[in-house]
Amino acid sequence: MAQPLTDPHDRFFRETFSRRDVAEGFLRNYLPTAVADRIDWASLAIAKDSFVEKALRHHFSDLLYSARHRNREIKIYLLVEHKSHSDTWVALQLLRYQVRIWELHRKQKPGEYLPPIVPLVLYHGQQRWQIPDRFHALFGVLDEDLAFYVPDFHYELCDLTLPEPAKVRDAVLSRLVLLALKHIFDPNPKQALAGILPLVREILNRDTTLEMLEVVLRYYVQANPILEENDIRELLTDIANLEDYMPTFIDRYIEQGRQQGLFIGRQEGRQEGRQEGRQEGRQEGRQEGQAELLLRLMTRKFGPLSKKHRRLIEQADGDTLLRWSEQVLFATTPDEALR
Repeated sequence: MAQPLTDPHDRFFRETFSRRDVAEGFLRNYLPTAVADRIDWASLAIAKDSFVEKALRHHFSDLLYSARHRNREIKIYLLVEHKSHSDTWVALQLLRYQVRIWELHRKQKPGEYLPPIVPLVLYHGQQRWQIPDRFHALFGVLDEDLAFYVPDFHYELCDLTLPEPAKVRDAVLSRLVLLALKHIFDPNPKQALAGILPLVREILNRDTTLEMLEVVLRYYVQANPILEENDIRELLTDIANLEDYMPTFIDRYIEQGRQQGLFIGRQEGRQEGRQEGRQEGRQEGRQEGQAELLLRLMTRKFGPLSKKHRRLIEQADGDTLLRWSEQVLFATTPDEALR
């Protein structure tokens, strides 16, 4: 299990939508049928490039796919918005990112025609998406003679505040990922997971089952500090009765979670913490001191911190806290200090 990143939403998105099986299942269902039916899905490839500015990466994630559509290459640009509400200017951002994609293509394949780009926005905020899906909407009412000079495009939208993930019926991995994103902000994350995790029983490949379980659980534990070790063990035990390898996975996952600090330190005074020994207690004490110092430094420089920033600091390991303490000296925003 890898070390936690500063933004669990971005990490979860990249770990899941970088998988061809997840990406294909999602795109087949959320691209227009006229486009999806003409794509050679065996040609689907995923680029490592990101076109979102560093300052915006706590609010947006992105991935770029390429595929053959009939006899030519197309690009599919997936932008994920992690904000709680829709961004009025997302179409302008999409235009900016599309231009960057075309510039990159021009450098990599000079002399070739530019590929069409299908923009797709995945939104998992807490309020309904309320803005138009056309670039022209940003200009208000345009006279016909002026509209001729303004570029225009439409973007596809997957709004997870709606009950749409249910339509991804033939792709269990994509449905699992979308439901995890949809319910990540639920006030009762344990109950949300209890409704999501049984989907893994539909995954036929054992290794894939364990990989997806680990990714989803890590996402929920990192994004929801109220989830504890006992919650995760209980949830996993509920789905373990069908597979003989699950008890081993549960023990391994909980142990790795302890080593990474995903559980220890969240329940001060609980029996699990007391049993880790004096040496680990001293180490945790040092980390708590580092975290407290960083919180004081950042509060003095930036003012009161958000719950998100306090949670990131409280969950970070010693090396990360030391690096952030150095970065805060030169940072201009909390996000920049904790990158």
